Amino acid sequence: MAIFTNFKGAGILFTHQTDEGAKVFLGRRRFQPFKSYFSVVGGRMEPADRGDYFRAALRESSEETCRGIRIDRYLREYLVLPLNPDSLEKQEIDLPFFKFVTYIVSMRRVPPSHIWPKLNFEFTDGQFFPANCLPHLLHPFVEPLVSRLTQSVA
Repeated sequence: MAIFTNFKGAGILFTHQTDEGAKVFLGRRRFQPFKSYFSVVGGRMEPADRGDYFRAALRESSEETCRGIRIDRYLREYLVLPLNPDSLEKQEIDLPFFKFVTYIVSMRRVPPSHIWPKLNFEFTDGQFFPANCLPHLLHPFVEPLVSRLTQSVA
């Protein structure tokens, strides 16, 4: 398993509210760490992000689910817009030598599967799961985030 020092990253948890409750989009990771586990889309901050976690989250989620087209453009008719980092709920994991920020982005409706997601090489598959029925192989940061999300909706 790779050991990251001073890791900074960000991602997006896409959510959709249905009559049956909240659904969350998770992707199955192709690589270590946590290979084959489901997680939010996101990744490491890059120099082009200029230290901006939201910029990193947009870039990473666009690379991983929209073939590099910005999600706020590609999914415009599906997202609750505008995507303003100051108004989005988020979770920060801030540990020594590790910080990851996950933004929660609501979708008005789920795009048809031929439209989205267009997964890149980092995920083997991705789908919406009922928030109360998550997959067994789950990245450890996801369950507390989804639990918090379902509590705030209730």
